[in-house]
Amino acid sequence: MFRNKASLEGVVDALKRGDTENALELLRQFELMFSNSPDSADDETISKLSRIATLAIAAGEGIADARTILEQAIKEAHHVSMYDGSGIATSTNVARSVLGRF
Repeated sequence: MFRNKASLEGVVDALKRGDTENALELLRQFELMFSNSPDSADDETISKLSRIATLAIAAGEGIADARTILEQAIKEAHHVSMYDGSGIATSTNVARSVLGRF
């Protein structure tokens, strides 16, 4: 079971790094293991899986929040007032394309 616990920590590390493909692959291995032997999970393993679920939910919420912020920034970018060094407003008609790539 030690190898499984180390693999669970690998899932946590992958989620923290944003390496979702690696995290998903490790979780699929656990899914296969537990589907073949459902009683093989001890309390510590279940606790770690619960922690991983919490991390995954938080990551998903963070991505959703980031998308909302970017969408709002794209909408508002057309209404931004820019000022020169002396404080005089300058006009701009174009939003930076960097915002659009997300």
